[in-house]
Amino acid sequence: MKTNLIKLILLTSCSIVILYSFAIFILSSSLIFVKYEQSDSDIADLLATVNGFENDLERIKMEMKVSIDDVDEAVRRFEHPQRENQNFWKIKPLMHNPYLCSKVPNRQMDDKSTKENDGWMELPEEVEVDHSINWIMYVHSSVKNTELRQIIRKTWGQPDLFKNYKSKIIFAVGRPQNAHWQRKLNLEFEIFKDILQGDFMDTYKNLTYKAVFTLKWVSLYCKHVPIVMKADDDSFLNIFQLKHYLIYNLSRSNDDNQGFSDGKSTTTAKINYNGDDNLKILCPVYGDNVMPILRDKKTCMKWCVDKHDLPGRTGFPTYCSGIAYFFTQELVQKMVQHIQTTPYFWIDDVYITGLLPMKIPNVKYLSISDETILDNKQAFSEYRNNTLPIRYNVVHLGDTKAFAILWNILLKRLTIADLNSLTKSRDDLKVQAFSL
Repeated sequence: MKTNLIKLILLTSCSIVILYSFAIFILSSSLIFVKYEQSDSDIADLLATVNGFENDLERIKMEMKVSIDDVDEAVRRFEHPQRENQNFWKIKPLMHNPYLCSKVPNRQMDDKSTKENDGWMELPEEVEVDHSINWIMYVHSSVKNTELRQIIRKTWGQPDLFKNYKSKIIFAVGRPQNAHWQRKLNLEFEIFKDILQGDFMDTYKNLTYKAVFTLKWVSLYCKHVPIVMKADDDSFLNIFQLKHYLIYNLSRSNDDNQGFSDGKSTTTAKINYNGDDNLKILCPVYGDNVMPILRDKKTCMKWCVDKHDLPGRTGFPTYCSGIAYFFTQELVQKMVQHIQTTPYFWIDDVYITGLLPMKIPNVKYLSISDETILDNKQAFSEYRNNTLPIRYNVVHLGDTKAFAILWNILLKRLTIADLNSLTKSRDDLKVQAFSL
């Protein structure tokens, strides 16, 4: 888009120069034919006209000497108008299920019994939250990735997968480019009630809008849920192993029965929203200044960072790879409080897991970098090798067939203890790649 805009500016300017030059040529040529037939005053008028065109041409040439940086600044303001007034955190939901984490998750919204606070619906007082939910999973998804959302619902994203550990899942999207995809999204929401749509265009450059909007939604409607997980819709998770990581590292106690529901009790360990003793992120971590900030437009491709962003830094602060990361609810609540005072930055993983935590003392990063892999061929090789334990619990995939194959391989490798913790048999959990 930026390249096209620059080309349009230059093409328009060049066209104007050519037209003016042609006009000067015509007028100058006309002097040759009329100088013997016209009076001196007529020739003087023509010369004045030519001089006027020449002056205009010089002025246009001067105005064309706009630096590329100035053009980039104009493009930046056009692409990210919300950055100028910091209103990106005010994005409102277009379609959502605010009852997802309550005891009536599929309740219909009733305008008579609800009210709004700055565009966000407040739940009726009679609605009781579900304290048996152990974690809420939100997935950054592209509007058109219907099949990926469906395969996640059938694999690691199943809310009722475990007997004693309950989860919920939402898929965060923006506005599509046309009404056709909006109709498909509306139908998907009616079926599953797990689509969270914000009022922004669903584009790569707007991922921070999506991240901030979704985190705010979770902090309002699922604030009683102890653990918050984020993943991309092309991420495959070994949820069986990650469940133990979450219990051990992010619950308020290392005891499996503390901080998580036992499947019978309706309460969990109390979340201390004002405390600073459980502010943790579990993720593939990039340390401070490990990842360089790319500013050279010739080499940075889609990851270019504007000169106005993160001034004075040559590397990013500590942050997480966006393939998957996990927060304690205590940290989520504090992060949301700092959104309004943290300047917008378009790379969502840096903003959410780097810039926001920088504002909060005592945040602990717990790394699962060694358990994360982008090379799915290597992941498949390891999952198929029954002689070695599975090391990669977070894998970048990308299509439903790969999801189904890896999931079915994983099911074959579950232990007796794992199988006993599930609500379904291994055969019932097997899936095939399919469309919605």
